[in-house]
Amino acid sequence: MKKHMELRLVRQLSVANRNVLAFADLLEAVGESASALDLVQRLYDTRPANERTSGHFGVVIDALANDYNRANRFDDATKLFLEAVEIYDPATAEEQHLAALNNLALVYNKQGRTSDALGIYERVRAFAEKSGQASSLGIAIHNIAMMRPRILAIDQGPTSYAERKRQHAATSSFRRQGHS
Repeated sequence: MKKHMELRLVRQLSVANRNVLAFADLLEAVGESASALDLVQRLYDTRPANERTSGHFGVVIDALANDYNRANRFDDATKLFLEAVEIYDPATAEEQHLAALNNLALVYNKQGRTSDALGIYERVRAFAEKSGQASSLGIAIHNIAMMRPRILAIDQGPTSYAERKRQHAATSSFRRQGHS
C-alpha cells in the first residue's frame, strides 16, 4: 500500500513539474528569461528528497541546465547536465541519457572545449548506433560533422584571416627565393 502511494505521489509531482516547466516556457517566450530561470531554479531547489535521483525529476534538471546554458552560466549548466547523465539510466531511459550527453557536449563546445565535446558526441554516436536510437544518432552525426572543420582548423594552426595571409606571404616569399 505504501509503495502504491509513493508511486502515485511521484506521478503527481511529475505532472506538477511539467506544468511549472510549461509556465516557465511561456515566461521565456514573452521575454521574461530571468523570471523563467528563477521559477525553474526554485522548482529544482525545493524537490523532495526521494526525487533527487528520480528520472521523473530529470526533466527539471534538463530544463534548468538548458536555462543556465542560454544564460551563459556554463559551469552551472555542466554540473546539472552531469547530474542528469547520472540520473538517467541508459538501460531504461536511454533517449534522455543520450539527450543529456548531447546537451553536455553542446556546453563544452560553447566553452571552447572542442575536443571534449567531440569525444562526447562520438560516445553518443556509438551508443545510439548500438541501441538503435535514430534521433540521437542523427543529432550526434550532425554535431560531429559540424565540429570536424573546427578541429582541423585548430590542428592546422592560424585561424584568423590576417594570420593565414601572413603565413601565405611568408611561404610565397620563401618559395620565390628558391627554397621550395
